[in-house]
Amino acid sequence: IRQSIDTGLRRSKFAIVVLSEFYIEKYWTQKEFNALFSLGSKLGDFILPIWHNITPEKAQEFSPMLSDALALKSSEHTIKSIADMFVEKLNYDNNG
Repeated sequence: IRQSIDTGLRRSKFAIVVLSEFYIEKYWTQKEFNALFSLGSKLGDFILPIWHNITPEKAQEFSPMLSDALALKSSEHTIKSIADMFVEKLNYDNNG
């Protein structure tokens, strides 16, 4: 698993992280998040968080540094609107 995660991380321009109770509790997702955060500190605007059925307090408990990041909330947006925002961001990053 680690090698597959490392390969994906090396090839990534940004990461979409869906923070949920399950994500926070799992060993490999925590390792992946740590690597993403490390890459983000070098690349800038790298992590695009989505909070899925998680409170701001729980996000703060998991990662104080990420909890104040601009995040989309699945309770406030449809899957389509979230996907559209990511496509818009990708187009801007590739053309802007």
